Amino acid sequence: MMVVILLTRIQFTVYFASLWPFLQEIDGSATMQDYAFMSAAYSVGIAGAAPLFGYWSNKLGCIRIPSMCSMVLMLSTNFMLMFLENFPGYGKYAMGVARFLAGIAAGGNTLLPTYWTYAAAPKDRSTAAALFDGAFCLGIALGPGFQLMFAPIGYPGSILGHMQINMYTLPAIVANVLVAVSFILMAFFFNEAPMFREGKRGSMDSTETEISISIPPFDKVAVFLCIFAKMVQMFIYANMETIGSMYTQQMFNLTRTETTEFNSLLVSLSGFVGFAFLFTYVWTKLVKRIFNIQSIIDLSSVDNRIGAVIECHSPWCASTPRIPWLLYATSYVIVFGVGFAMLNVHLAAMYSGVSQELI
Repeated sequence: MMVVILLTRIQFTVYFASLWPFLQEIDGSATMQDYAFMSAAYSVGIAGAAPLFGYWSNKLGCIRIPSMCSMVLMLSTNFMLMFLENFPGYGKYAMGVARFLAGIAAGGNTLLPTYWTYAAAPKDRSTAAALFDGAFCLGIALGPGFQLMFAPIGYPGSILGHMQINMYTLPAIVANVLVAVSFILMAFFFNEAPMFREGKRGSMDSTETEISISIPPFDKVAVFLCIFAKMVQMFIYANMETIGSMYTQQMFNLTRTETTEFNSLLVSLSGFVGFAFLFTYVWTKLVKRIFNIQSIIDLSSVDNRIGAVIECHSPWCASTPRIPWLLYATSYVIVFGVGFAMLNVHLAAMYSGVSQELI
């Protein structure tokens, strides 16, 4: 399962740094507001699809079929991105539709990282969460790495039939190959642990009697706080995904290719740092020694501590302060590499164990 998570995460993050430069290339009329709407459409797709896929998965009692359907949708959206140059004058609309569909696919993909919540024993949940999140971080690291590899090809590249082969379309081709491999693994090699169906939670049949099993109701306040913490985390992530490329392009006076390379490098570094951190975290057993709630409280202040020291001394930035690129890069890697990785582990482990007896 971790291999599937790794491959699907690579295909989602391969576009992280290149969408805004790509949009500028295919549609000169596109504005920052247009790109913001595309990012919002992606998030709306996730928010709307994730509960539906979760409900479907619970009804089926498995994650295999919904996850495979989301992979088919991933293939479709990647094909759209491969042929965006064939929509002259409508590039921003075509990309907007592709991003919305990609959001729906990502909503279905959220089932994969939750597999450990019922496949792992309660005492091993934090370790399982760290391992799954390690695969997640490694995927984040490798995805933009493909973008860096293809950057020297440049734009517009060469033409093959109705498709242009360049630094922006090659990642989509690689993404489809990875999704196809993931689909095959899920279809033929994934041995899914049984999920408890609703009908099996109320009672257990025996040869002589029926034993009733009473499950305590979950703590609604604890669930709300966990979801709210996750919402804040994803708000920060979505904000960086939306304005990150535009911000660095203008702040550091980068070309479109340099913008793609710079942001791809940052995302890759944060992924590798997160993976190394989680690997050490599991190996040293710290994941079982640190109290989940305390970790979340400590990590919630990371952003404030980093952002408070930024000042501007450049003469041209009267309205928008210019920050040192090294400070920006270091802060990015620390927050998204270490901070997010640790928060994911403890928040997920705490959420999976929420009940009146635990909280």
